[in-house]
Amino acid sequence: MGKIKVFKDEGFDRMEKSTKENLEIKEMIEALETSLHQVAEAEGLQGEIHRAYRVPYPIPIKYNVLVGFILYMLYRNGLALGGWLLLGWFGWQICVNVVYFMLQLYRKMPEIARWKDKVNTNIEELEKTCIVPQKYWYSSALQHFIKYLKSGRAKTIQQCIEIYEED
Repeated sequence: MGKIKVFKDEGFDRMEKSTKENLEIKEMIEALETSLHQVAEAEGLQGEIHRAYRVPYPIPIKYNVLVGFILYMLYRNGLALGGWLLLGWFGWQICVNVVYFMLQLYRKMPEIARWKDKVNTNIEELEKTCIVPQKYWYSSALQHFIKYLKSGRAKTIQQCIEIYEED
């Protein structure tokens, strides 16, 4: 019986290596897209939390200033209790606005707590699964990394970081 010769085909090895490399890049892109979704959701929720703390005043500032100016002019022109009226008006407005603010905030607290919990959950997931350092956990950076991998400018996360830092 003759010996069986095994020929190593160089072209096949290169093709197998490039296919493996393409799969790794595809997996990195998928991981980055998942991380991007989590980061974008967390950023959106943080914006909602920020907006929730901005409660409009029940009486707009311009009216408070107008009434304050009128009371000041009355006080300046000799109204005996004008100063006390002025202080009383602004004191009353401060009390009303603080109470209104606290009530509005109290009503929003369950929703704010849910948003904060979701943000914390996203951050915990990112800590477990994200392949990018925490310094780059924002939408813009992750979108650029995905673009670099898809276009072929980078083949690793480290190359993505270097290109991102240069741009």
